[in-house]
Amino acid sequence: MVSIDTFRKLALSFPEATEEPHFEKTTFRVKMKIFATYDDRLKRTCIKLSEIDQDGFSSADKTIIFPVDNKWGKQGWTLVEMNKVHKDLFIDALTTAYCEVAPKKLADQIKFCGLSPALRISAKHERHEQNTTITMTTYISILRGINVSGQKLIKMDDLRKLYEILGFRDVTTYVQSGNVIFKGDDFEPGDLEQKISHQIKKDFGFEVPVFVLTIDKLKQIIYNNPFLNDPNKEHSFMHVTFLSSNAGYYEKETFESKKQDEEEISFSENAIYLYCPNGYGRTKLTNNFFESKLKVVATTRNWKTTNEIFKIANQINK
Repeated sequence: MVSIDTFRKLALSFPEATEEPHFEKTTFRVKMKIFATYDDRLKRTCIKLSEIDQDGFSSADKTIIFPVDNKWGKQGWTLVEMNKVHKDLFIDALTTAYCEVAPKKLADQIKFCGLSPALRISAKHERHEQNTTITMTTYISILRGINVSGQKLIKMDDLRKLYEILGFRDVTTYVQSGNVIFKGDDFEPGDLEQKISHQIKKDFGFEVPVFVLTIDKLKQIIYNNPFLNDPNKEHSFMHVTFLSSNAGYYEKETFESKKQDEEEISFSENAIYLYCPNGYGRTKLTNNFFESKLKVVATTRNWKTTNEIFKIANQINK
């Protein structure tokens, strides 16, 4: 079952999608072209598919998804019973409809469009109904700068719902700083970052940089912390600054000169390890400093948080 609120949020999450009334129905459009309509009286939506996609989705269950019984059905217009359809199947169908109607430039922003023809989607959902395991990837997303000093406020319940609307599963948050662990299809982290960031801007009205790591990448970052080999270093003073991309060339002296007494810094490909015995609140090695010098986006988590989100990811990954 899919509610109208879920339908609306998903439809409007697509690039340049709009909602407009049309007689007794609600339409969802991209560049003025309709890709879906909703009939509140019948609790039914109608989506625009290609002929092959219509056949593929209809083959899943013809009592839930089926062609319109007139000339419009032959042109790809397909009815979906909202009170009966499985949420995952509906997300796939609506996304396919958007990609069918949207200009290529917009459709290309959704990686799904090039990878998931409806016939394979139908087969995937048939296997799901038969309790066949579908391999999914566990991801960790880290948001930069939310719920800080009363700025960019996002409740964790709302954040979880946003991820679920985007089709992710087993969504779990940790503390209020914006750490979200979830499962999804095997996409590039960069594609997921753009998708999540776009949806946050749409739902909350402000931009938030999003970092997405696979569980294996986070494991690598944790295991490569050079300060772990020193028994004299307390874990409570350790921090990890995550970088949006490889820092590339940098002058070591630029950062060494900013260190305070007993502070240490170590660089890796997409992370910076900090040891701040005077407290992170007093260091000059801040996110803003790294961003200004390295020309990348940066966000920092203390060692406890970094390990806790890895622990949650491992539990979800089982």
